[in-house]
Formats: sequence, structure tokens, C-alpha cells
Amino acid sequence: MAIFSNILTALGLVSIASTAYSLGSAIWVHFIRTSSLPKYRHGDNKSWGLVTGASDGIGYATVRELLRNGFNVFLHGRNEKKLSGIASQLRQDFPSLKIEITVADASAQDVDFTGIASKVSSVTKQHNGRLTVLVNNVGGVTFKPQYCSLEDTSAKNLEEVIAINARFPTRLTSALMPQLKANQPSLILIAGSNAGLVGLPYLATYGPTKAYCHHFASSMRAEFLSQGYKGIEVQCCLIGNTASAGNKVDMAGTISSEECAKGMLRNVGCGRTLVAPHWKPGVIGTVIGGLPEGLQRVMMAPEMKGRYENELKAMKGQ
Repeated sequence: MAIFSNILTALGLVSIASTAYSLGSAIWVHFIRTSSLPKYRHGDNKSWGLVTGASDGIGYATVRELLRNGFNVFLHGRNEKKLSGIASQLRQDFPSLKIEITVADASAQDVDFTGIASKVSSVTKQHNGRLTVLVNNVGGVTFKPQYCSLEDTSAKNLEEVIAINARFPTRLTSALMPQLKANQPSLILIAGSNAGLVGLPYLATYGPTKAYCHHFASSMRAEFLSQGYKGIEVQCCLIGNTASAGNKVDMAGTISSEECAKGMLRNVGCGRTLVAPHWKPGVIGTVIGGLPEGLQRVMMAPEMKGRYENELKAMKGQ
């Protein structure tokens, strides 16, 4: 009995120590340490960032944060007219910096990734600059209803979710890799999601694509280490519910697009591959992720079914 008691005591101490470490680490990351983002700004107005899905929401907020930190920026989106209008306004707000656009439909099967990389290289060299930051932000579910069972999701929509959230960031990162390796130190940020940590009903394609992004980031980081590239940082942001023009869901832990963008860039250099951009989604992800799988399903099923039913009601009322 004494041995059994000692084992339980030891396990308890390990659990307490682990919890204390996690809490201390979170406080350090979100409230104390300063960002390493400035290291990716090579000289005055020489460095460029490319942000995908930059027309609104988190992408647009990230663009503004990069500009505030002295980076020239490429805006990516699929609507050229909308992007041009945004770029024009940003040039007025940040007259000393360069803003360019690159247009591509992330859901399309025929994206010219080589052409995007060529344009980025040409424009940056024209201004005696270099690409040092890539933010793979584009993603989500772009069709209605967003919450839908797998069997009721059309083949076209299934392909679209996989393309936007997994294929596009993978292919774009690969196409830009030669520039990012040549321009070290450089940074790759990927928009992950708490939805990729647990199985969620009515998001049976979106969640797994975000889990892919998590492993993609981890694999790239390990690959760079094995290749001897110490100057490329890869970080995947575990984004929770974020308010934007396309997301009106209000729930505990919701943050604004601006808070999310600031947090993503503040956490640069924290040493983690997977990290929440804000303490609120961080707490939620940690709590839910630490629960037994069965309890996760019991807790999340009513919430997700409610979203599914509410969206259907709203669509019928339109």
C-alpha cells in the first residue's frame, strides 16, 4: 500500500508541476515577453510580407499590423477590385511603405503558384527589397451553410474546403520557399485553429484540414532543422472564435480580428510551433483538449448542433 501511495503522490506532484509550467509559460508568452518580429525587418523599408486572405478579417488586420511594424506588404485575395481599393486606402494610411496586390482564387485547381512567386521576386527586387514574412491566413468555410453534415456537403464544396485550407497554403509555401531560404532570417505563419484539436460535428472537413496545417508547420520546422536552416521560423496559430464580417457567432472566449492579428505577431519568437494568438482561445483550447475524448463529444455536440440548426433557420428566414 505504501508503494501505491507513493506512486499516487508522485503522479500528483508531476501533474501539479506540469500545470504550473503550462500556466507560467502562458503568462510569459501572452503578457511578458516581447515579440521577435523586428528581426525579420532587414533594414529600413527593405522587407516585405505576403498575407493571404487579406481582404478582411484577420488577414486585413494582420496587414495593418505588419505595416505598423515597418514592413511593405503584398495583399492576396480573389477579388481584384476589392483588393485594389484596400491597397489604395492603405497607401494613404502608410505613405512611406509599398503595398502591392496578387490575385488568386485559393479554391481553384489551376492557381499559378509559379507566377505568384515570380511576381513577388520581381517586385521586391525592383524596390531593392526581399520577402521575409509569409502569413498563410486564407481559410475557412466559404459556402452556406457553413455547418453541414458530411453527407449533405457537395463534392464541389468538399474540394473547396480542402483546397483553401490545405492545398493552397502548402503549394504557396513551397513556391516561395527559395526566396524565404535566401532571405533569412525569415518567418512563416500559418493560421491553424482550435477546431483542428478536437473532432467537431458539422465541420468534418474543415477541422481535419486545420489539423493538417498544425502538422505541416511542425514538419516544416523539423525539416529546416535537419537541413541546417536555423534562420527560418515556422509558427502555427491556434485561432479560436474570432469576430469578423463573416463570423457573427458570439461565445465565451471570442476575440476581435485585431486582437488576433496583434497576438499572432506578438508571439513570434516564443519558441512554440503551435500557439494561441490570445490567452482566451488558449485557455479554451487547453481545457477542451485536456478532456477525455468522450467528454469532448458530449460537451461539443449540443453546441455545434445548435449552430447548425440556427444557421438553417436563418437561411430559411432570408
